Amino acid sequence: MSRNRRRPRERPPDTPVAAQGKRASSASFPPIPEGLSARTILCAAALAALTLVVFFPALSAGYIWDDDDVVFENPLLRSAHGLWTLWTNPGAFTHYFPLSYSSFWLDYHLWGTQPFGYHLVNLLFHAANAILLYLLLRRIGLRGAWLAAALFAIHPVQSASVAWVVERKNLLCGLFYLSAFHAWLSFEGAPRRPRYVLVLALFVLAMLSKTIAVTFPVALVLFVWWRDGRVGKGLVARMLPFLIVGAALAAFSTLAHQKTITDYGLTPLSKGILAGRALCFYAGKLVWPVNLMGVYPKWALDPRQAWQYLFPLGAAAVFAALWALRGRVGRGPFAALAFYALTLAPILGFIEYSVMNYSYVHDHHQYLACIGPFVLFAAGLHWVLERSGGGTRAGRARASGARASGARPGRARASGAALSAVLAAAILVPLGVRAWKETAYYKNMDTFFRHNLELNPNAWPATINLGVARMEAGDFAQAEPLFRKTLALNPSSVHAMCNLATVLRRQERRDEALPFLDRALGIAPELPRALAEKGRILGELKRYEEARPILERALALEPGNLDVMNNLAICLLATGKTDQAGALLARILAAQPANAAAHANLGILLYQNGRTEEAIPHLKEAIRLDPNNQPARQLLEQLNAGTGGR
Repeated sequence: MSRNRRRPRERPPDTPVAAQGKRASSASFPPIPEGLSARTILCAAALAALTLVVFFPALSAGYIWDDDDVVFENPLLRSAHGLWTLWTNPGAFTHYFPLSYSSFWLDYHLWGTQPFGYHLVNLLFHAANAILLYLLLRRIGLRGAWLAAALFAIHPVQSASVAWVVERKNLLCGLFYLSAFHAWLSFEGAPRRPRYVLVLALFVLAMLSKTIAVTFPVALVLFVWWRDGRVGKGLVARMLPFLIVGAALAAFSTLAHQKTITDYGLTPLSKGILAGRALCFYAGKLVWPVNLMGVYPKWALDPRQAWQYLFPLGAAAVFAALWALRGRVGRGPFAALAFYALTLAPILGFIEYSVMNYSYVHDHHQYLACIGPFVLFAAGLHWVLERSGGGTRAGRARASGARASGARPGRARASGAALSAVLAAAILVPLGVRAWKETAYYKNMDTFFRHNLELNPNAWPATINLGVARMEAGDFAQAEPLFRKTLALNPSSVHAMCNLATVLRRQERRDEALPFLDRALGIAPELPRALAEKGRILGELKRYEEARPILERALALEPGNLDVMNNLAICLLATGKTDQAGALLARILAAQPANAAAHANLGILLYQNGRTEEAIPHLKEAIRLDPNNQPARQLLEQLNAGTGGR
């Protein structure tokens, strides 16, 4: 074999093999396009249209899982003070993502609690991210840019981020993350301080949306290495502020989050096995996106089982091989998969987080990371087409040969374009159909969790949430076995205990309910929900002296809980503490003038104090707000009978 043949050919960095075995010069890097051509605008519009069509079912979806806590039942969205709290109180939510939650605050003041507006904004954010990715890949000269962006736009794993309201954090983080990459390219073209500050500011906004963006500076270094073949000291120095700010924000958010989780007992070896298995799992879902679900089975990690090491060792072997072969296949494959692993790294299990309680993997976690494999696949497909004669470069060569022979060159170009279009359609259409179906499962709690239980019958978060959906619909007969199954799968679930107690109370089985609340309080003595439910049941059993101190504890833990105030007022009335009861009822009606129970109890209190004329309007208002309020109706009927039908 000749020496010339052994030497790697120079390739532009836009092929999947990304380039040369030796460092590319800056001049070899494709120039940043000035402005947008009509073709580029048309491609961007096609991406947006494709995204909107595939995820259209999300617009008719409701709220699922923790959407209610974040939106529907979140008092912080109601006022300017709540907005201030989102930024100044890290404990306001499980995570410190104030920018994402501020977007919900704005949504609330635009749409109220109607889910359509929230889903529409999610969908528009995702479409914008697909366009930003396409423009970014085109800007750095990647072949197959549109296909890569289309895969990002409509792959079924993206349903979890687009159709689930609370996962807005992925979309908003992606918006600023991709914008920061664009800003960096502009800074490279004209290195000026305002442009550098803009990149840093966009990075901070991405971090305030979701701290998964912490890997941005390392990803940027990886990009420069892929493009130039080296990383200069100047780049490292410029990344230091990003690393410092990112580490500080990530540590702040992690510390706030750690208060909500317990130690899962994972050893360093277990975490290594978990990281390798999760990485392989996520990659598998990109290749074969079937049986997607909100709650995957939780793996049993055992370092004593040799086969479990196959995952981390296999992943390491792939990276080692790509590194060793970078002189032959280019830096692209290694860079693309390194970006994938790097972006997933914060949620691979090295750092424990709350949802590891029931599953180690979640589809929405790879919203940004999937860009790496999609770019590699699209660029690789383009490279194969070129080599097989279906791509643009081969098309140009054939056109040149055709021109020399007197044939029509346009025919060769048209056939290459047609083949590319057919292959793209063959890939995107099945993915789009699958994504449409996956999105439809997010219609409501019932649909979402029933589908999950079909795929994973032992998913206790699915059983408890489906039970909540049945309970809220008044179907206590179906809710009860779901809560009991939850406790069979997760005996320490205090929320399942409280929910089961509520269902039993609603079925007039109060004595059966109390032991479950005692179990819950044995695990979590200061759990407001358990205290409130136990106090209410004791009050309904007319054990007022026992109920009163329990309700007072519950109210101390949740000072704004109107239901607890009302139940405590009933106990105070029954034990002769009318002044305290009146003060509580006044607080309730000041906060919620349409509270039927408070009107009824205030009417009863006024009647007991001999102020019948004042009591009657409150009793009538209680019945108007709640025609089934029996205490108000019975007392009013007695008063009407005794006062000539007044």
